[in-house]
Amino acid sequence: MTGRPHRLILLFSILILLLSAELQAATWRANAGLGGSLVYTDNIGLTPTDERGGTTARITPRISLNGDGRRVQLGLAYAPSYLHRFYEGGEDTWVHNLSANLGSELYRDRLFLDVRANAGLTLVNPFGANPGDGINETDNTRQTASLSISPSVRERFGSYADLQARYTYSSVWADGFNRSDGHSGNINLNSGRRCQLIDWSVNGDFTRTEYSEGDHSIFAKML
Repeated sequence: MTGRPHRLILLFSILILLLSAELQAATWRANAGLGGSLVYTDNIGLTPTDERGGTTARITPRISLNGDGRRVQLGLAYAPSYLHRFYEGGEDTWVHNLSANLGSELYRDRLFLDVRANAGLTLVNPFGANPGDGINETDNTRQTASLSISPSVRERFGSYADLQARYTYSSVWADGFNRSDGHSGNINLNSGRRCQLIDWSVNGDFTRTEYSEGDHSIFAKML
């Protein structure tokens, strides 16, 4: 997954530039820090046989940024960890931990945009013998990253009907696994305040998931 978390950060940087006018008027809070640890384990590979010990140094810079404006809210926390192995055969590596979300009102109570991005280590088998912190070198952890971009529209037809429509693009990556891309949409048309005697609604959902390897899946319904 080389470069994936960096692309997520680049995307957020572009969105921040596009919304720079609104962001300048927001109230901001920023924090930064640096953490480190030296960890020794007597079983690097968590194997029942051929156990060997080793020491790993972990250095983690952290930055968080939160902005709250009239038409935009931004939250971002990024904490990459560099792991240096002191034992023979150990592989140095980076672990990217990212949590970011952006919510914005693009046009006058009608057009909205929500963006979310996450990255971190996940367990392949949640019941496997691995704490999931990256210290032990096993095949049970994967660096993952996910992204979703979701524009939506709200429209009110006087007091007769209310419309909400949303499209969401999502993508998930994991080292050593297929990438999946999702496209989903939903539309809701509901009766307005004037329809007090007979409430009515029309709802539709569509989801398509595309895999880098294997078959795609499609789901749709209309009520």
